[in-house]
Amino acid sequence: MTDWQTPKELYNELERWVGGFAVDAAANSSNHLHTPWYGPGSDVAEDALSVPVWLSPAFVNPPYGKGIVGWLAKFVEQQALGHTVVALLPANTEVRWWYEYAVPYASIIFLVGRVPFIDPTRTRPTQPDHGSAICLFEPNYLGGAVGWWDWKERLNVQHDYQSK
Repeated sequence: MTDWQTPKELYNELERWVGGFAVDAAANSSNHLHTPWYGPGSDVAEDALSVPVWLSPAFVNPPYGKGIVGWLAKFVEQQALGHTVVALLPANTEVRWWYEYAVPYASIIFLVGRVPFIDPTRTRPTQPDHGSAICLFEPNYLGGAVGWWDWKERLNVQHDYQSK
């Protein structure tokens, strides 16, 4: 699991959208944005993937490595149980998991500009080499909702890209 934290401005706006999160489901004691959280150091659960029923709505910025499919399967499972999951995911539209889990089960909001994740080993935010998307896994999802959001402009965060 990585320790990269979502920028607080982005997290706070997403929390406003859903009316408050019940849990940060992929965190640790140094990077959680909500209490309670699931992950290392949590009083609730050390591993979100082993929790049968999550608190809802859940915010999740999962590790972006090979284990991401397990997280996506968990989002769909929680959705089927009637729970809401708001996931910050890499916008990797060319990979199989994107079309097996994100497209059929989530409303997708592509973020304009790269998300400057907070890496605790560095003094400055880290710029990933990919874009990001918010995927909203909600009960009774009917499919097809896709949009784009210039979150940095709305939240008055300095842009890291240039218009061409």
